[in-house]
Amino acid sequence: MKHVIIGGLLALGLASPAAAVTSGLVAFYDFESGDASDASGNGNDGTVVAGVTFGATGYAGSMGAEFTATGGLSGINTGIDINPAAMPALTMGGWFRADTINNGKVLSHDNGGFDRTLGLDTRGSVSGVDWTAFSGGGVVDADSVAQDVIAGAWQHVAVVYDGAASALYVNGTLAESFTATNGTSIWSLFIGTNPSFNEDFTGGADDVFVFSRALSANEIGSIYTDGITITPAVPLPAGFPLLIGGLGVLGLIRRRS
Repeated sequence: MKHVIIGGLLALGLASPAAAVTSGLVAFYDFESGDASDASGNGNDGTVVAGVTFGATGYAGSMGAEFTATGGLSGINTGIDINPAAMPALTMGGWFRADTINNGKVLSHDNGGFDRTLGLDTRGSVSGVDWTAFSGGGVVDADSVAQDVIAGAWQHVAVVYDGAASALYVNGTLAESFTATNGTSIWSLFIGTNPSFNEDFTGGADDVFVFSRALSANEIGSIYTDGITITPAVPLPAGFPLLIGGLGVLGLIRRRS
């Protein structure tokens, strides 16, 4: 009976055999609805500012977002406060396809102080343009040739901000460890641009995620390999509360007998 009950609870989404990678998930933009809605269920729907379209051009042929440079404020404003005071530890990333190799940023709330940012940059690069993160004191870049930005190719990029344990990942592999000393920005998180400097990303984005904790290397690798699966809540059957109540009474009777 114990196994049947637990199995039923698992089927109803009321119990879990292990913690999921979705623990701490703040927002997930899979663009499957053809807009910037938050698929995590947390209500952090994004607002399209400019230069964004949606279509079946995402990673592996799924729905995705396409970004073009506008010369002004553009991208998607998520409205999420990622300042260190609001979110001491942060992990953000997704699948990105850079069509133009420039200094475009894919995730940023930069206000001019090398605030929390993920994107392309030439500074510190040994090969021209690298996937990079802002550390608060400068630019941290992925120098490995195997992790170079490839024009027109989908690449999985993520950054973990966690003080001295911060890290940049490309295609599920650690690219660089660093110490983050990021300050405070006036901006919320944008997808597809640096809001202060119009460093617009030109290309595609898909399965963009934001976590309010520092994901481990294994968790980053798991997301790279398996993605993020959002399991919708299953409505309780009409008689389920009575079933639980009856099981409780049955257990009480058995203990007393």
